[in-house]
Formats: sequence, structure tokens, C-alpha cells
Amino acid sequence: MVKQNTQTEAGIIGIATSDLPDVARRIGDFDTLEDIFHECRSTYLRQYPDQWIGIYGGGEVVVGDDMDELYVRLDEMNVPLNAVSIHFLDAKKPLQAL
Repeated sequence: MVKQNTQTEAGIIGIATSDLPDVARRIGDFDTLEDIFHECRSTYLRQYPDQWIGIYGGGEVVVGDDMDELYVRLDEMNVPLNAVSIHFLDAKKPLQAL
């Protein structure tokens, strides 16, 4: 096992290679949340125009009028911010296909 716990000049702290499977899993989880957002964006936009949403877990949605309110709600639910995909649903911005 290679472990890098030292801070570099750039301020980046290395991670232990034994932690890489967990990091990869969390990245995969986040990609899944992003997929859910993009698949459901038009529905979310109709339901929650001009609001902030956080998607976590298996696609659960938390809504707030502003980012602070969303953070408070997530905190009250004990959902860590690093496990949430957060988006603002701008009703004035048209949907774009990528």
C-alpha cells in the first residue's frame, strides 16, 4: 500500500491507494446522480422553477428557495454535501440538448 498524507506545495493532500476503490465508487455514485438529473431535468424544472435542488441516494430530491435553505435542509436530514448533486433550475434558461 502506498500512502501519501503529506501536503504538497499546491495544497493538495494525497490519498492512500487503499482508498481508491471507495473514491471510485463515490465518483460512480455522483455520475449516477448527474444522470438522474439530466434525465429528469425538464420534470424538475416544471415542478421546482427557479429553485435549488439536491439529488442524493437513489434519486431523492431536496428543494430550497436558495442555496442556504437547501444546505440547511440537507444538514437537517444528515445528508453529507459530498453525496449530493446540486443544481439551480433556472426557468428563464431554455433547455438545451447536449
